[in-house]
Amino acid sequence: MESMKETLYERFEVECLSSKEQRAALDRIMRENGFKEGVKGDGLFELYGKEKGNIVFVAVDRRTHEVVGGVEISVDRKEREAYGLKIAVATDRQGEGVGKLLVENAEKTLKALGVEWIKGTPRDEGAYEFLKRMGYRYADENRIGDRFVEAEMVKRL
Repeated sequence: MESMKETLYERFEVECLSSKEQRAALDRIMRENGFKEGVKGDGLFELYGKEKGNIVFVAVDRRTHEVVGGVEISVDRKEREAYGLKIAVATDRQGEGVGKLLVENAEKTLKALGVEWIKGTPRDEGAYEFLKRMGYRYADENRIGDRFVEAEMVKRL
């Protein structure tokens, strides 16, 4: 497993959102993944000196320098929680470990910020299964009649 992680880190770099070009690329990937709106946050800098804000990380292919995915999450440092976890990976790059790399990086950063809980609401069954593999547990679900709409998942850091 460790060699896979090394390979991921050799292939992809995770960094704070830092340019208009990265934002445009991540917005496109978010829409490609079914999100109605693009990125709201401004990297980690939005949280500087504040209790609440969004953090955004992007995964960049080291060979092509192309943004291949991103993660955005809202942080409430006073409540020691993060919520609204949004993960998006370019459809042609899914299955390469990019999502895992993004989530691990976000969790490490959030823990350093004093966050104890992360909440995510997967958009579909694939996202639900992904979060489950990443150690998130089922907390609640919303239904309209008998139709499943969404589930809330949480993880303690």
